[in-house]
Amino acid sequence: MDTSQKKSTEYGVSDLMPGQVNHVTNNFKQNSSRRIFGLLVGIDDYQSSHIPPLSGAVADTEAFLAFFRDTLDVPTKNLQVLHNASATRRAIIDALNRLKDDERIHPNDAIFIFFAGHGSELPPPPGWEAGGPGSMIQVIIPHDYCETPGREVQAIPDRTIGALLEGIAETKGNNITVVLDCCHSASGTRGQVIGSPSGSGIRSGAVNPSIHNAQLDRQIWDARSSSPPLHSGLHSHVLLAACSAGELARERNARGIFTKALLEVFESDGTPFNKLKYSDIMLNMSDLPGQHPQCEGVHQNRYLFSSEDLPQGPMLFTPLYQRQPASTGSDKFGFSLSAGSAHGLAVGDELTVYPDRDALSEQPLGTLVIDTIDNFTATMKLPPDATELRNFTSDAIAVKSKSGRREFFKLAVPPYSDAPVLHSLLQSSDGQFENITTTSDQGHLTLTRDNTTGDMSLRITDSRVTKYGVTPHFKNTTTLQLDELPTILKGAQDYYWELERTNTAHPLRDEVDVQFYKLQNVTSQFADVYHELSPLEPNLCEAGEINLTTGCGVHSTYGIKITNNSTFDVYPKVCYLNPDDLTIATAYEPPLGLHGPAVPLHANGGTLTIGYGSGGRRPFVPPTLQSGQDLHVGFLKIFLFTQSLDAAPRQQRSPIVRHMVAQRLRPTWDSVVIPVVQHCDMRVQHAWTQGVGFPLAGR
Repeated sequence: MDTSQKKSTEYGVSDLMPGQVNHVTNNFKQNSSRRIFGLLVGIDDYQSSHIPPLSGAVADTEAFLAFFRDTLDVPTKNLQVLHNASATRRAIIDALNRLKDDERIHPNDAIFIFFAGHGSELPPPPGWEAGGPGSMIQVIIPHDYCETPGREVQAIPDRTIGALLEGIAETKGNNITVVLDCCHSASGTRGQVIGSPSGSGIRSGAVNPSIHNAQLDRQIWDARSSSPPLHSGLHSHVLLAACSAGELARERNARGIFTKALLEVFESDGTPFNKLKYSDIMLNMSDLPGQHPQCEGVHQNRYLFSSEDLPQGPMLFTPLYQRQPASTGSDKFGFSLSAGSAHGLAVGDELTVYPDRDALSEQPLGTLVIDTIDNFTATMKLPPDATELRNFTSDAIAVKSKSGRREFFKLAVPPYSDAPVLHSLLQSSDGQFENITTTSDQGHLTLTRDNTTGDMSLRITDSRVTKYGVTPHFKNTTTLQLDELPTILKGAQDYYWELERTNTAHPLRDEVDVQFYKLQNVTSQFADVYHELSPLEPNLCEAGEINLTTGCGVHSTYGIKITNNSTFDVYPKVCYLNPDDLTIATAYEPPLGLHGPAVPLHANGGTLTIGYGSGGRRPFVPPTLQSGQDLHVGFLKIFLFTQSLDAAPRQQRSPIVRHMVAQRLRPTWDSVVIPVVQHCDMRVQHAWTQGVGFPLAGR
């Protein structure tokens, strides 16, 4: 959605696509000296004969060392370097702890952690929610890994590294970048012969699960208030990984393919370092055959090595000029889009077209209007008053600039003397409010006016909220002036479009099971995503509704478990929509990946947990009931996409063989909306204030 900073902040309108890239003069270097610290680990030689040698891991760390030293003027004393025999398990853990304790590192200074070497995977500890049947946890393999009985040295699990990163973030802030050039799987077999320096090697080793027990590194978890796994609890850092789960991170010509490509992006003359976002790295990186690098993290919208969270940029689309699909009834060439209703687009939407992603502040090439739409594709045409799209090339980028006509938001306006003024205001805003239907009857919101003072206010009259017996006033809008309405109504329009939009065919809704649990502190044999948090029965999501019993001022945490029983892999996005203030908070969104991120929710029984287990996102915390508030209603909305939104393939039918049919399943999407109803119970509130437990709390 085309949202501004103010709207994103006030109304929580959340984009589903990565933001734009801005290229400006590269002045990062002059500000970087002594403000970047890091750890570079490269392992070519392994002590165990079970782990084959590599040829480019040390060279990769040397390349990063040179980049920081020569390009960014970072003093070498700011960077710890561990090569081969110095990169033992103990040394790697100690080096991470030194970053936490280093007094030279100030809060929010940039911290860069790089590992090149072998990675692997292990079965999760018993009871660990790791993503469904057959799911694994990831590890990195230190130089001194050993399976010999009595001399065992284990690999380092992602949850151990996650706990260490949490410790760093607690003292130094979350301006932490982690780069892993290794495999996420154990596809490399024992005794595998790695190619010569001029050939190709695989950064994957097989480790013995029997030497990795559930108590491994318990002292590290116990030192943390939380210990999310490296690949999931990504509030403490942003992760750039060489490939997705099940893929192979490769070497070529004595260098890691991923590291070499990543440094090319960092050093590109056309990509100023101080204006490159983490989320943009995937867009700027060259194709890596057989590897789909991943970008994960809550803060992936930041500029590199910055602690400042940026507003979401506009959704960017790539228009194509190609032969139209047969389904359109036309065999002519025209404009199409690798985006559709899944991205929030609809027939009639207008998109402004620019020469490329670097020219969004320049004169546009023109406008296109969506003519036909499918789940992940659309065709476009010129508006009636245009005859051509000048200077169009394959580098062009389109930004949604206006919504087509659709009725989804009703504003009730009872008759009063200023009503004509309001109607005139809505009609004179360059068409931005044409999707607001005014009525004197039932509406989602109702505008009221005090006949004595003339003050206006907004009440929520959406039947999905009021049916529970509550008719709240809009938060912080007990009195309104007429000139304040446009900003609020624009946010309301976006809010209700996000709440209402769905795939009316509902191909996935009945194939997904959603469970919702109160989380409790328990003593377990392994560290959970949030230290010692575990779901407490019963499942609070029943008959398509979540009912919670709580008290005013009581803060409770909850976990969500989604099970995918369909035959499709799914990329979910989970949001909480609060009608009181029109906020949309994102509880989970998939990682970004070059031409295809890792699948978060696998087909045929795959699971994703939020707030506990390997899903790793922070627990869900609903709005706290305020004094005198007996009830609150919000909505948990789960989008289900069978294709990643940021990696829609650019397919086209053969212009030669017209009857050819694509051999892949047609991508689809769906959504589920679940009311979250909080009920106030004074017994819960009393127990909370007394600091004692209560059996109904959180139910």
